[in-house]
Amino acid sequence: SGSQSTYNAVQFSGATSVLALVPVAANTSHWKEYVWGSATAVCFLYDTRLKFLENGDGEGKGAPMACAMIYWGANYDDFFEIFLEFGAVVDLRDLLGKTIGDRNALKQASLFKDAERFRIASP
Repeated sequence: SGSQSTYNAVQFSGATSVLALVPVAANTSHWKEYVWGSATAVCFLYDTRLKFLENGDGEGKGAPMACAMIYWGANYDDFFEIFLEFGAVVDLRDLLGKTIGDRNALKQASLFKDAERFRIASP
């Protein structure tokens, strides 16, 4: 996948900053392994149906799915400033190094029990 290739490029090339334009599929194993827990930030693009120039012509079809820009690197503030005008920028640094979506560790029953703490009392 593109996210796996990009992640490998970051790990093995000595790159200091890498950007990848990828389909938004946050529930997939690729996102869980190579984005959540390893990327610095993600920008969920406002204009999700991107059009690409073909021979200088931008009249072609748009992307068939929503896209996001993923960032691996140490310059989060620069990424935020540049990409904020194009979409919602989410800081993922608190997730770095964490395992996300490990099926063996999922505890759905306790998820709903723990959710009780977030209920808002009626006035």
